[in-house]
Amino acid sequence: MDRYAASTVLDYGCGKGQQYTDVVPYGLPHAVMSEPMTFQTRINAESVSKYDPCVPEFDQEPVGQQFDAVICTQVLGGIPDADIPWVKNKLMRYATKFVFIGLHSFAPKSKKRIYDPAYVTPNRTVDWYQEQFNNWTGPDLYWWFRSSDTACNDWYKI
Repeated sequence: MDRYAASTVLDYGCGKGQQYTDVVPYGLPHAVMSEPMTFQTRINAESVSKYDPCVPEFDQEPVGQQFDAVICTQVLGGIPDADIPWVKNKLMRYATKFVFIGLHSFAPKSKKRIYDPAYVTPNRTVDWYQEQFNNWTGPDLYWWFRSSDTACNDWYKI
């Protein structure tokens, strides 16, 4: 999708980076895809830098660098409430064009609630996250919230 015009991307909280190496996405038959459908592919980016402080291979923070886009998927749910403001500030500093935040939940009946038992913050709502980011002063901010009982399959800008 060239409409985003992002040639450089930072995956903030990339984990082990497996999403950039798996040829077949979870749950799809082998014949469906011959290469990974990553965020890099979706926006037609030239390069992706990976950062995750919990994974030694990717724990070098790109201090002083900027990227057209920053993606932060399945990360904020594991960050304590008190740390959300400084993480938000980092996301704003790293991105020049847009930030994409994605949160997904498999919890039943979790409409308007992002919940995953593996995370330390199970009671946050979509509204709570939006309140934390309501004073966003950085580049465009896009969200993708999904729970097992909602049909939010696309991003929206706030």
